[in-house]
Amino acid sequence: MYRASRLPCGRDHCADSNGSPPTPSGGPEGRFKNSAAPSGVTRAGGGWPGLGREGGLGRVSWPAFDPELAREDEYQIVVQINGRVRGHVLAEAGLAEEEVLRRAFADPKIASFLEGKQKVKTVVVPNKLVNIVVR
Repeated sequence: MYRASRLPCGRDHCADSNGSPPTPSGGPEGRFKNSAAPSGVTRAGGGWPGLGREGGLGRVSWPAFDPELAREDEYQIVVQINGRVRGHVLAEAGLAEEEVLRRAFADPKIASFLEGKQKVKTVVVPNKLVNIVVR
């Protein structure tokens, strides 16, 4: 976990990718400083005027939640055999159940646990888990 004292909040740290200083409109730099404010009030507030903002950082509203930014494109799916974690499989979000099972069975580590055993049941929890019961 990062400490507030290690967060880069100065004007030089918030330059965009081509090295130009941040724009007065804020953009990602303003959102970073705004979200860093509760844990690093002094450092985040010190750079606020450098973004061309007026007033204190404590009077600005919290950044709005954007579900598109929080959406995952790829998940690490846990593969259990008889309730014990035996491996992990990477899969795209919303991948069909059959394809998830195919990837799980194709993994050499998981295949070694299934070798010579009868599959009794398979349970797939989308984007989270594959559980295989064997005898």
